[in-house]
Amino acid sequence: VYLAKQVKLDRPVALKIMSSRISQNESFKKRFMREARTLAQFRHPNIITIYEVESIADRWFIVMEYLDSGDLKSVMSRGLTKVQALKITRQVCEALQYAHERNYVHRDIKPENILFDHGGRLVLTDFGIARSMDTGETQLTQAGVSVGTPAYMAPEQFESSQVDHRADLYSLGILLFQML
Repeated sequence: VYLAKQVKLDRPVALKIMSSRISQNESFKKRFMREARTLAQFRHPNIITIYEVESIADRWFIVMEYLDSGDLKSVMSRGLTKVQALKITRQVCEALQYAHERNYVHRDIKPENILFDHGGRLVLTDFGIARSMDTGETQLTQAGVSVGTPAYMAPEQFESSQVDHRADLYSLGILLFQML
């Protein structure tokens, strides 16, 4: 992910660029496009806003809002009060409720995927391994391969990619424990 300037609108943006090495892999390309399509459907103050998805010479990138105040990992390193931890948890819950109501499970809730803007607004990012709980979605994760960050994964996520919203809540519980 890179900081860039959207020249036409004179604003900073974040560019999430698929590496040229993995852009040749159809499965990764589909996952990248699925993330873009998923985020394009979402309209929630606590979920990252996507502006565009493009390709130049088969290098795909997503143009997203730029959040300038770091991630939850850096905030946690400075220490949090119980009230701050609960406020953060509530905002993550609101973002997850929105995604879950649309049948999406994030599958990678962790401090690095929670960013803040200059006003202190929390924004959930990185829906790269999010998965629709609808039965019609194509499986992009190989059978027997777990995806996510091991320290935050629900036990069933290690065993199968067939998880539901409870896996996100498990990860959020670990996050809340760490904040407290």
